[in-house]
Amino acid sequence: MKPKSTSFIGAGDYDAIGKEFLNYFVNLCELKPQHSVLDIGCGIGRMAMPLTGYLTNGDYFGFDVHRQGINWCIENISSKFSNFTFHHVDLYSQSYNPQGTVKAAEYIFPYDQIFDFVFLTSVFTHMLPEEVAHYLSEIDRVLKPGGTCLATFFIIFDDRAPDPETTSIYFHKVTDDYWVKDFTRHDRALAYNMETIVHLCGNFSMDVHEGSWTCRTGYNNYQDIVILKK
Repeated sequence: MKPKSTSFIGAGDYDAIGKEFLNYFVNLCELKPQHSVLDIGCGIGRMAMPLTGYLTNGDYFGFDVHRQGINWCIENISSKFSNFTFHHVDLYSQSYNPQGTVKAAEYIFPYDQIFDFVFLTSVFTHMLPEEVAHYLSEIDRVLKPGGTCLATFFIIFDDRAPDPETTSIYFHKVTDDYWVKDFTRHDRALAYNMETIVHLCGNFSMDVHEGSWTCRTGYNNYQDIVILKK
């Protein structure tokens, strides 16, 4: 089961990408069937769907700015799996929710310290440094001691833009901290200097798996994967 319309944000390769990330969750992050999970930027349930068959004794919470996607998840996932809960948040995004009323840098997650595992796929790739810093602070607050967070980034490892002849996406430097795909809409896609990521994630231990977006040898995922341990 998946959304019939490709107009949904993130609908591409729905089944394949969901299964790919479930493998990362289990093998890289030691996700267990009894764990409590938070999906930040859950979209149309692309990650939630394969988890329905895995979190047999756990629970899942997801939130996103796209009301249509959240409504689809409630109708097609929560209606069948009572341990899966979805929540719409009217966060402002210049590119994806320009009418939003809540600033990401100020949004307080509506949860207490309950999660074994938190993940964000293609979320920090659309957020500015102050927003990323705030979200990481909130993740630190809601994550259990010893808990794990998986986040994807575009990472500039050597302070030089990727070669446009060999990479699938090209970024322009804005500051020493981050690079953008589009100067007019920074949140369309951002890349971060590795030193900046280390600084932002300073409250966690960190493990990085390089992605394939710049044709580097390394991990199979398109974006770079950062695993954080509290």
